Amino acid sequence: MGRILEITQDGEPLLHFECGATLPALQRRQLDALDARLDQGIELGGESIPAPDQGERVRFVIGLLLRALGRDDPGTARGLCTWLSQRLPELSAIRIITRGDDLEVDLECDADQASDV
Repeated sequence: MGRILEITQDGEPLLHFECGATLPALQRRQLDALDARLDQGIELGGESIPAPDQGERVRFVIGLLLRALGRDDPGTARGLCTWLSQRLPELSAIRIITRGDDLEVDLECDADQASDV
């Protein structure tokens, strides 16, 4: 069994994703298409970013992941987890915390380093 990426919201498990599985050709093409989309620029926090760096790309994909989880779309969520696990191989958990109407996201890495998104 490969490494597990765990996603929780307010301490409740939402998704456990096994990282490192061999990707079918269709999924590889979908991830390439997402990278091409990111290469064209993104909007993040109301700001247009024409050439996003790795951190900005991760924040954008986390936003897509939150929307997929919110609309109960596990297929899209797993695809986005694949993207995240390939770009951040040290990522072990995504912790979502509800603060009123806002969501706070903490990324946990294997080296016990957490970063806010």
